[in-house]
Amino acid sequence: MHLGKARFTFPPPQSAVRQHSIHARNLRQITIGTGPAGVRPVAGVRVVCLPWLRPPLLGGLLFYTVGPVLALVLALARRGSAITCQSPYEAFGVIALSRALPRRFQPPVRIEIHADWRTAPRLFGSRGRLVLAPVTDRICRWTLPRATLVRTIGDATTSWVREGNYHGPIERYLEFSDYRTFAEAPIVAPPERARVLFIGVLERYKGVDVLLRAWRSVVNAIPDAELMIVGKGTRSQELRRLAARSGVEHSICFIDPVPQEELCWLLDQASCLVLPSRSEGLGRVVLESMARARPVVGSSVGGIPELIRDGCTGRLVAPGDPAALAAALTSLLSDPSLAAKMGHEARQSFERLDPAAEYEAGVIRFAEWIRSTARDRNGSSS
Repeated sequence: MHLGKARFTFPPPQSAVRQHSIHARNLRQITIGTGPAGVRPVAGVRVVCLPWLRPPLLGGLLFYTVGPVLALVLALARRGSAITCQSPYEAFGVIALSRALPRRFQPPVRIEIHADWRTAPRLFGSRGRLVLAPVTDRICRWTLPRATLVRTIGDATTSWVREGNYHGPIERYLEFSDYRTFAEAPIVAPPERARVLFIGVLERYKGVDVLLRAWRSVVNAIPDAELMIVGKGTRSQELRRLAARSGVEHSICFIDPVPQEELCWLLDQASCLVLPSRSEGLGRVVLESMARARPVVGSSVGGIPELIRDGCTGRLVAPGDPAALAAALTSLLSDPSLAAKMGHEARQSFERLDPAAEYEAGVIRFAEWIRSTARDRNGSSS
């Protein structure tokens, strides 16, 4: 049983089909998410969608009240089931409800940690969400220690879990992403024009405002430099206004989110990727850039330093520092041979990884954990 507030579209994208195929090979899974209301099969996995209502507050209220109840009922109907929750927020309702049951009926609960949950009310959406921070912090600190198992994606997420007072077992492997588009296309040479690419949601935690403040210094040093910003979010209009006031708006281009094939093409048109985040679990886009042999200039926060080797596959800078970010971008853009060398090293680093195989190996271990947990519970109750 998987409970997560991910929004599904139908027909599903090929990346979702591939991910669910991996699950179906190893698990009998039901996924509860949001989208067009109903039950639909996706590559051998049954997907139950709760309707995503407007305003978002109403949709979130529906999901976080009905979702845990539905997950618990479905798990109880299937002997030996476990519930995976996409974050501590989904897990709160599941664990709170299950504690009302006799212990032998309480299903094991795994919580996934892909990012710092503390950023949700602080660096995402409107600033009005800040009032929720004390409540969400207490929810997570209550929920995490009561999980049966926690899954993380790297060193940073593991350390956040331990800081959250969880002392139980931790399973660690990368989150799924379909990198084939980026890995299999022929590598092309970097462009002659200095061009920087940002890909991500336009939310405060991504630090695009820092990038825009740094960009004027970059253009002053490299007049023909160009910045492409791909994404959308609650900060879209604010960031466009900031770009218009920068004095170098002619060099900045905002692009709505595009499919993977176009992202691959945009990476090929760029000299480097930039990820100036204030918080980041790992940074999937870093791996996509590495697959295209492009260096990355990123903040030294969260899991980003786990992927970028400073001075080898890219540059690391302090978060929230426009001057340091501008200096790193300028040094890279003004030395195309260095950028190409870093891009080559980045590609080699990517080739040493096998994210899809690592993900499936993690799913296999999880399936065995469910079976062994069920055997232990059956043995102790007999």
